[in-house]
Amino acid sequence: MLLRPEMAGHGLHREKQPIPWGDRVWPAVREHAGLLAALLVIALLFSPCLGFRFVNWDDDIHVYRNPLVVAPATTSWSEALRTPALGYPSPLTVASYRLEHWAVGLAPWLYHLDNVLLHLLVCALVYQIAVRLALSRAGGTVAVLVFGLHPAVVEPVVWVTGRKDLLAAAGVLAGASVLLRRGETGAKRGALVALWGALGGLAKPVALFLPLLIVAWSRLLSRLRWTRALVVAAPSAVVLSPLFVLALTGQLRVGAVSRNASMAAVLREAWYALGFHLALVLGLRTPSAKHLVLRPPAFDPWVDLVPLAFGLVVVAALWVLDGRRRRIALAGLIFSALAYLPSANLIPLVRYLADSYVYLPLAGLAWSVGAACDALGEAIRPRPRWLHLAFAGAGVVGLAVIASSSIGRVPVWRNGVTLWTDVALHAPPSPNVCRQLGNAYNELEQHDRALAQYQACARQFDPALFRSNIGVTLFVLGRHDEARDAFRAILLDRPGDPIALKYLGLLDGR
Repeated sequence: MLLRPEMAGHGLHREKQPIPWGDRVWPAVREHAGLLAALLVIALLFSPCLGFRFVNWDDDIHVYRNPLVVAPATTSWSEALRTPALGYPSPLTVASYRLEHWAVGLAPWLYHLDNVLLHLLVCALVYQIAVRLALSRAGGTVAVLVFGLHPAVVEPVVWVTGRKDLLAAAGVLAGASVLLRRGETGAKRGALVALWGALGGLAKPVALFLPLLIVAWSRLLSRLRWTRALVVAAPSAVVLSPLFVLALTGQLRVGAVSRNASMAAVLREAWYALGFHLALVLGLRTPSAKHLVLRPPAFDPWVDLVPLAFGLVVVAALWVLDGRRRRIALAGLIFSALAYLPSANLIPLVRYLADSYVYLPLAGLAWSVGAACDALGEAIRPRPRWLHLAFAGAGVVGLAVIASSSIGRVPVWRNGVTLWTDVALHAPPSPNVCRQLGNAYNELEQHDRALAQYQACARQFDPALFRSNIGVTLFVLGRHDEARDAFRAILLDRPGDPIALKYLGLLDGR
């Protein structure tokens, strides 16, 4: 039957009209305007790092002197998968460096740009999870700003070697987002979460807590029975368990785990690390490019009492929040606690203090802050307008304080000299830090300043520790007679020293 013209577009045979692009995009932009504005602010904060250089702290072994990146033809597939020189398997991180090296060589701008883009992706995932946890758009935006602008995230974002934390966080948060998504069966959900967890774990093994998170969130948020929660978590446990074994054996092999620590020493360091990192999150500690505390003091009230005070505040906040927001805040706190476990020093790591260790746990705390803001916003809703403005103003001031601290931290990573100068300001006197500052001057080809730095180190510490550095720098400067004297002095103390023999051979034309 033919339709009359006046019936065209009506009835069962009506063709669907395509929705204009603008009608699809602009509603989404308006709905998520807070997220887009937050991402813009975060991008502006970190944009200066696009002009930064590599630094002489791990960037060499991870990137510009890593054969897996700069000379992959000389390495095997086994090395590419296990990355033994880095202490644990991180093939996905190394693959990202290798791709960048193929594209631009060792031009640092692309490596820094990719770090900033990954951080923005992680921030978007923090927002997506906040919305799926049933936070408001405003609460999700607050969570993104707290997370994305925090001074503690500067290290993993601006340090090229921090790529591993960004990729691992993206994998874990993508898996957590799938866990909260409606529509999949338990088996499909578990498989997808396991896939994202595996990708995160191949960047850095911090994703190992994911099976515990699946069980905890499934019980708390979805009210699943224990058996069903364990079924959903099983694929992630199967996939990530081998990574744990490889990571632990790798860390033991490179000496990153203390083998002789007593149980009392392990527990003391774990508690000290918890207090230190909480103080860092709460702004009671200044971030530093490298924390050099080798053995915690017997008692430090500004560290040891922080977990107790924080626990009391958390209990009080959970008591005040209503049931739904209490569950959201508790879900965030559980995430933070579990995400911190791989860095909690329960396995006694030699380097147990680092800004980057709080990167992923900070996401959970940000959701808890968002839940508290939602509750406070609802409490003042019927109040006068001036109270709303005061509440908004206080939030803006608080975020501005957080951002201003981060703005001051970003330039620290401009190059090796700015980095090690900052470390020297915050750390106890250390011959290693002193030497690394001289090495940084040499990498910038400021050899006169490098020599002056090594000579200052020799006056402050044992001169024998810096004779090789001084000799090599004198050789580079063309002061060959002085360099020859320096290397001969080394051989008097250490006959057969390979560096001294090498340069004496060069000086004597051999």
